[in-house]
Amino acid sequence: MSINNFYLSILILCIFNLFSFDLLLYGQENESNNVSFNEIDSIVEQVQSKWMAPGIAIGIVKDGKILFKKGYGYKDLEKNKAVTPATLFSIASSTKSFTATGLGILVDEGKINWTTPIAEYLPYFQLQDPTANSYSNLIDILCHRTGLPGHEIMQIAIAKQYNRLEIVKRLKHLPFSAEFRTQWQYQNQMYQLATVLTEE
Repeated sequence: MSINNFYLSILILCIFNLFSFDLLLYGQENESNNVSFNEIDSIVEQVQSKWMAPGIAIGIVKDGKILFKKGYGYKDLEKNKAVTPATLFSIASSTKSFTATGLGILVDEGKINWTTPIAEYLPYFQLQDPTANSYSNLIDILCHRTGLPGHEIMQIAIAKQYNRLEIVKRLKHLPFSAEFRTQWQYQNQMYQLATVLTEE
């Protein structure tokens, strides 16, 4: 995910939160909830202009009801395809928060433990570093402290060829650049491992 896309995702979340807060206050004053969304168009236009965003989709939900949904701009500039409320956007590493939350739910349910080594859950889990292989736990993989660097080329090269499980089974081929639990190094494959663990 590029930095611009990252900031755009954060900005969209902020806009959503701003609208949600305004609607909550409005709903307390006006029980009919006949909310006017005229200002949203101008705000989104300003955001698009400032961040040079070709397309944005907005959805506002309150109490389980969709109050507003609209697409702005284009999802494909070359083909002149417009963004609609149904357009799917890649949210990239924003999914890491969902993955961590899913694991937290499993911990709360007593199905897994934050500090149990991953190898006890997944017998096929294997890393080159014997210490990391034996002791890596959920906290280590979620906090990017196993000792594995990003291996971005590996991620880009095989992500379309292999599913998550197949990628996890190839972790044993990745060289380490730091000792276990000594450095923070952003690592996407560990979150694929976390997802596989959640599925298992």
